[in-house]
Amino acid sequence: MKPGVSMIGCAGMYLDRALFKRRQPSRVGNQLVQHIQKPLRICGSDPNAALSDVMYPTIAEILEIPSVARGLPRVRSGRAALDTRIRWVHVNEQQNPAGSLSGGELILSIGVPASDPTTNLVEYISMLKSAGAAGLMIEIGQHVQALPQALVQHARAISFPLIELRQSVRFIDVTEAVHGIILNQHYARLKFTERVAQVFRGLAVSGATVEQVVTEAAALLTLPVVLEDLGHRALCIAGGNPEEVLRDWMSRSRQTPGVTSGDGPRGWEVAPIGRRHNRWGRLIVAARKTGDERVAMVLAHASDTLTLLRLANSRNATPTQDAQEKILADLFRSPQIPGESLLTRARALGLNPSAAYGVLMLATCPQDAEHLMSSISAATHRLGLAAVVGRVTNDHLAVIMPNVATDGNDQQSLERIVAALPPEFVRAVGCAQSANLNGVPDALVEAAYISDVVNAGLCLSTRRVWRYGDIGIRGLLWNLRSDSRLLSFADEQLAPVLRKESGDDRKMLLKSLRAYIDSNGVIATFAKHLDLSRQTAYARAGKLSRVLGKDLTDPVCRLDLHVALIALDLIERDVRGVVS
Repeated sequence: MKPGVSMIGCAGMYLDRALFKRRQPSRVGNQLVQHIQKPLRICGSDPNAALSDVMYPTIAEILEIPSVARGLPRVRSGRAALDTRIRWVHVNEQQNPAGSLSGGELILSIGVPASDPTTNLVEYISMLKSAGAAGLMIEIGQHVQALPQALVQHARAISFPLIELRQSVRFIDVTEAVHGIILNQHYARLKFTERVAQVFRGLAVSGATVEQVVTEAAALLTLPVVLEDLGHRALCIAGGNPEEVLRDWMSRSRQTPGVTSGDGPRGWEVAPIGRRHNRWGRLIVAARKTGDERVAMVLAHASDTLTLLRLANSRNATPTQDAQEKILADLFRSPQIPGESLLTRARALGLNPSAAYGVLMLATCPQDAEHLMSSISAATHRLGLAAVVGRVTNDHLAVIMPNVATDGNDQQSLERIVAALPPEFVRAVGCAQSANLNGVPDALVEAAYISDVVNAGLCLSTRRVWRYGDIGIRGLLWNLRSDSRLLSFADEQLAPVLRKESGDDRKMLLKSLRAYIDSNGVIATFAKHLDLSRQTAYARAGKLSRVLGKDLTDPVCRLDLHVALIALDLIERDVRGVVS
């Protein structure tokens, strides 16, 4: 008998029993633990279910442990099963070990049963496998000089891992090393579980955004995570190169049907989002299933958090609408030629890259933006127009519509959309045209520019929708509104009026001058605008001419004054903006 074998066996059996009891708590203890640690079950998935099978070391990994490697291990059979995971190692010298095993053990032996002539070696190997043993490791030396051929042949016949140690090792070192690995992995996994729970609990309590939840999930897994809706439109991505991950996304995503991880030829990990009977999307790790149960756990927690945040969201906007708003804002802020990653995101969200787009930009008050977005969505739905709506700045709402032109028959559609909106919410509307998705950023900027010019009060008309060609010189003056030369010109032209000491005189003269310019110098029209008699109108026009020192019948003179008045309006608008 090898010295210390009985003590080693007792120690191994003791630790085996302790670990077994730890894995099999009492029924009362189980219920208490389940009650305390019971996870959220909104989506019908258990975030901790992935931890039911802790990542135990494989037989192949155990063979590389220094305390085992010193024994010069040699695999005699079952090489294909070396990836079997070991729940613990157990020293056992019984001919019939069935009663002392619970499954998943790697049996350590100094060869007592194998060297005993009364042992039926075929039955011995069969009983080990039937009892759930994962493999048998025998030390060659004091009790057995070589493994019996019958033992090796039957182990090979049933693909049972059989390893011989050609040098003496201390079994206590082996059990300590393996059990240390198991306990360390238990602890690491529990710490990871605690960290995941804390992260997503904090996100739920703080009312985090969808982007924050997806970003945290990707950071925990160091893998790309995509949020999509039920139409397979990618709403958000984190943790990867969008150009690569989202390439041909809708087509690839449809190859992973349903809500079960590993379905389809791509083997992606997925988690449904929303209540069981009200799903609205999926979280996807777009990588072939690797067997890492942490992925399923993180996705389940992230899914539950997104479901809670959606239920607690006071806005009526859906996650799809939020994603569309974000892509519009990013397109608006992008350079002239948007980056490929931005266009890839847009395509993955369902925007056709080759379609022509009609673009509307509506200027509004920040507090009215939510109501106006709802009204736009309702109007486009009634007209049967596909539209993407979103806020691109605090006081600008953008609408892009595929296959809608801003002239011809489609112009009437745009007019009907704007006509259906509450007029008190709309300050100005600019429109532009893009030949394809690449041109949408420029079209958004152009439409915003037009709406700003109109919103400045420079375009007095009953027109509802304005194009670039409609704003003319007003647009030029808007661009030059901060130019000192324009400011000096306006002050020079209007100085005799603006320097009047009496405020009433200034207001009367400016009102009269605006009416005269709008009337294009026609006295009959001028008189009608101010509700004056023709004789009084002539007298008023003469007074204007004397005060300004200009011949108002001269068209060039009227043009100078008209430009100066528009510049004055711009100056006063900027001053009001600063004061407010």
